[in-house]
Amino acid sequence: MEKYGLTLQRAQLSSQVADQLQELIVARSLAPDQRLPAERELAEALGVSRSVVREALRTLAARGLVRVRPGCGTFVCRPTAREAAAPFELLLRLQRDGDLVSRIFEVRRTLEIDIAAKAAIRAQPEDLMALQGFCEQLASAAHMDRYAELDVAFHLALAQATQNSLYGLLLGTITHLLSGTIRTALHSQRAAEQGVARHAQILEAINARDPALARAAMLAHMDEAQQNYALAQKATAETPQIQEP
Repeated sequence: MEKYGLTLQRAQLSSQVADQLQELIVARSLAPDQRLPAERELAEALGVSRSVVREALRTLAARGLVRVRPGCGTFVCRPTAREAAAPFELLLRLQRDGDLVSRIFEVRRTLEIDIAAKAAIRAQPEDLMALQGFCEQLASAAHMDRYAELDVAFHLALAQATQNSLYGLLLGTITHLLSGTIRTALHSQRAAEQGVARHAQILEAINARDPALARAAMLAHMDEAQQNYALAQKATAETPQIQEP
């Protein structure tokens, strides 16, 4: 490992090893699917114990940067959007913010209205086909969880249609929270029917290459989705609870 030029301090060695290996991965000195040297070899090259190396590799695995293949070794990989989003999502949940849902919708308006407008300009034929497929599946979704899954997939596909990968990464950080709000909103009367219609309107604007119309359709969708969420929450709060004898 001398060729990598690692410099280590003696304190918190496992963290330092993990951080510097991470920098090598980010800098592409260690490429995806590249097999790392065995623990013993890494330990000898770095001048640390095998236990330090083992802990560092566990840290990298938790970050989604390496994967251990039993019997084969440890390989460099790229974290998925879901893995990258996990720490951010956990941070939001730990804040116990009673106003979190309204904040999510506020961020979604800012982000997704612009996504819709750019998708109307930049979407490729394959993007349009994917969006059409999700719209059709939404219209026939029989279960709440399946509907929420398809709803999120439509919005992520729309982000991809901007041809700017950062939109998808940013939206992906709240995907799990987004799914939760969708499932809750679906308890509101006609929420699914309205959602199907709004997604169709957004796609129509994208197909028409009309960014202004796409922005308006997405704004209407965000407003309606938040209203349905609030109605569902209110209905749940007003439902009498059965007391246990």
